Amino acid sequence: MVKVKFSGTLRQIAGRAEMTMELPASRRLGEVLQTLAAVYPGILGDSTDLQWRHGSSHVVVAVNGRVIEEGNGEAMLLADNDEVSLVPPLGGGSEKQGKVNVQPHTFPCE
Repeated sequence: MVKVKFSGTLRQIAGRAEMTMELPASRRLGEVLQTLAAVYPGILGDSTDLQWRHGSSHVVVAVNGRVIEEGNGEAMLLADNDEVSLVPPLGGGSEKQGKVNVQPHTFPCE
């Protein structure tokens, strides 16, 4: 068995936060992802709704808490009780590097 977790808007597509599924005979992550895409159309980010909401359709896949780089995970072999997490694309931020100026501030407590 493999545990699958859905984060953010992907929970809405799947209709649940997590599930378990049988480990395919190939034990490959790619086959697990294909099965999820067949059961939950749009779950892997090909959904135009995801692209509209987030400006991207790239879904992050992690296995046991480690993010799988795009193109490297299809052939990855899974083991029983592995956890596959799907995280929707995240927006915001900037690639510019600069200084952050932190100023002390007190907040009144009543």
